[in-house]
Order: sequence, then structure tokens, then C-alpha cells
Amino acid sequence: MASSAARSTTNEECDKPNVRSSKRRGEVVELAFLYKAVSLGFGVAKPYGDSECYDFIVDWSGDSGAPNSRGDSHGLEPGGCLWRVQVKSTHRYRKGGYLVGACHFSAGGTKQAYTPEQIDFLVVCIVPEDAWYVIPVQAFVPRKWLSFYPQNSGSKGRYEHFREAWYLMHCMEEAT
Repeated sequence: MASSAARSTTNEECDKPNVRSSKRRGEVVELAFLYKAVSLGFGVAKPYGDSECYDFIVDWSGDSGAPNSRGDSHGLEPGGCLWRVQVKSTHRYRKGGYLVGACHFSAGGTKQAYTPEQIDFLVVCIVPEDAWYVIPVQAFVPRKWLSFYPQNSGSKGRYEHFREAWYLMHCMEEAT
């Protein structure tokens, strides 16, 4: 009987279509990121709560499937790379491209750019184009807004070389 009572309870926040749809779109993109990263061989964890500046912790342990130095059959080497990853997305096409905020709200309510102390990578999904960008934080700080042009074949946009650059999260010196 408790479940029927819970179903009849309304939440004013959920009754606002823009709030619900915006939040829901973000949740769906996070699930898409999770699926994509895991399918590429990454381990992915979600921190408890919403207090961190990042959405996921991504682990690249280099699982080759071969026995590792410990003789384990799973092939994972100890000391893999852990990355703090913030996922952003947009559906909105404006002025010939897609604009994504590389920022968060500070305690004072102002928008602040992400810093290397907060995240390691920004992963951007341009939903209508099914385009993913894996961008090291050093490539965009101190910018708060990033523009993408995945619909233009041969685009020379500032971040185009980060499109599908998942390899940057492998354990390599260049990624750090």
C-alpha cells in the first residue's frame, strides 16, 4: 500500500516540463557516456551525491586480456589511471554551431570555469550529431564557453581534434 501512496504524491519540480526535461536529458547523456566508456574498456564509477565538480571517475587499467605481472588472468595492471570526468551535452544549434558551458556554479551563484584542480577531462556530447569530444582540461582553461561544429565536414574548429579522442584517457604521459 505504501507504493500506491508514493505514486499519488506529486513533486512540483517534476511538474515543470523545462526543469524535468533538461535534467532528464542530462541523465540520459550520462547513461550514454557510461555505456560508451565501458564499451571502450574503461572502468567507470559515479561519486555519491552531487557535491563534486565531476560526474564520473574513469579508470584505464589497460586490460589487454593477457596475464599481468601478478599472474592474474584478467590482465589488469595495478596502478591504473583514474580521471575526474565532467560530462556536458547540448541539443541546441545556434549561429552555425553548438555552444557548451565549461563551467559550474560557485557557492556565490556565479558561473566559474573548471580548473585542473577540479577535473581532468571534459567530455562533451553534441546529441543531434552523435558526436563525442574528450577534452583535457588544460586544452580549454580558462574558457567558460566552448563552440563545436561537428555538422561541418572538415571542420577546423578549435576542439575538432578532440572528437572521439577517448585514447587520451589511456595511461599516457601526454594525457596528464
